[in-house]
Amino acid sequence: MNKKKKMNCPYCDGETEEGKLEIHGSWIGWLLVGFSYQNLFYNSFNKKYQEYNTDDEKVIKESETLKAKKCKECGAISFIPGKTIDKGGSVRQIA
Repeated sequence: MNKKKKMNCPYCDGETEEGKLEIHGSWIGWLLVGFSYQNLFYNSFNKKYQEYNTDDEKVIKESETLKAKKCKECGAISFIPGKTIDKGGSVRQIA
């Protein structure tokens, strides 16, 4: 029995809905810049020095689709990096 867990928003405790995250290029960007790889990166904030660290952590790779949840109240989006969705809609974990 594979029962889905209900997840409330970690910011406002509102109800979340299931969805997906993808990175898309635009035609205008392609015309102006040309073909380039697009990725989403995360940098942690260093409270001691009050600045962002420079160690990029790749969160979403180009052409990757991730399972996500969006809060219906505040719009915050939560996801787990590496939890991808195949074209058929099934979820798989990648290393």
